[in-house]
Amino acid sequence: MDGNLDLVVGNNNNNLELYLNTGSTLEATPSWIMLEQNDTRGIAIGDMDGDGDLDLAVANNGNPNSVFINQMTTSGYTYDSGPSWISSNSLNSHGVAWADIDGDGDEDLAVANYQGKPEIYLSTGATLSSSDTWSNSVTVVVGDLVIWTNLDSMGHTVTEDGASPTFDSGIIANGQTYSLSFGYSAVGNIYTYHCTPHPSMTGTIIVQ
Repeated sequence: MDGNLDLVVGNNNNNLELYLNTGSTLEATPSWIMLEQNDTRGIAIGDMDGDGDLDLAVANNGNPNSVFINQMTTSGYTYDSGPSWISSNSLNSHGVAWADIDGDGDEDLAVANYQGKPEIYLSTGATLSSSDTWSNSVTVVVGDLVIWTNLDSMGHTVTEDGASPTFDSGIIANGQTYSLSFGYSAVGNIYTYHCTPHPSMTGTIIVQ
């Protein structure tokens, strides 16, 4: 919070470390070390508790994911010695990211899992939900507009399953969108779709 960039280091089967910026370089020994030793695959900085400082989310491979709260002490800012939030499962998590997914003004946590579906933990105001709230299914009514936005560096498609898909976006590049709406003839239908380059990425649209 002093305007200088600090460094958080995730280690394979070892402790996380925080190195503070002294003004022109980083301190030689870490100011903070995580108590647990995990196979850390990803970290992300965000404000989980809404107090204006940066908390630390950690993606662990084979252990619960966790968030450490940033605290003000007499010697400055640091992280709690233990996590303030942990996930309810232990998957092969390889990445985490903060974003206001539900548009309510606070930061939620998205988790990418190797050989598993993504997860979303919504903010409850001062912490995160205890269980994954991700769903790849959406229910719409006639006239609703469904919009996909590719925030990934790789190209993706929105392609209906089956030999003759009724919709196929083609490759959506980074930053591009694809939109779709349904007429009255679609009422009662359930559409399943996938990403052609990445078939494990799937979704469902239910038209009511």
